[in-house]
Amino acid sequence: MPTPPPDPALSASLQRWRVAPPRDADFRTAVWRRIRAATARVSWPAFVHTHAVAWAVVTVIALGGAGLAGRTVARARTVADREALAVGYLVSLDPRAQAVLRP
Repeated sequence: MPTPPPDPALSASLQRWRVAPPRDADFRTAVWRRIRAATARVSWPAFVHTHAVAWAVVTVIALGGAGLAGRTVARARTVADREALAVGYLVSLDPRAQAVLRP
């Protein structure tokens, strides 16, 4: 689709157009007042309710990480206990192995 030719009257109007909003000395104070008012209305249960999906994801990640860490520690502890039992058993069977194997 071809572009229409430029309108000289529109171009001249756009070149002369200036925005000059009036200065408001209380603008910054009013903005912070509205921010404080908006944040004061939000209670903790309301915040959690509005961000339920994010809290659910954080909870699942935290519980998953804790479960994985617990599983890793439990496996390491099981391996160490199994090795200690095997060494203790071998030492009780053969006293000569006590020099090499220590429970």
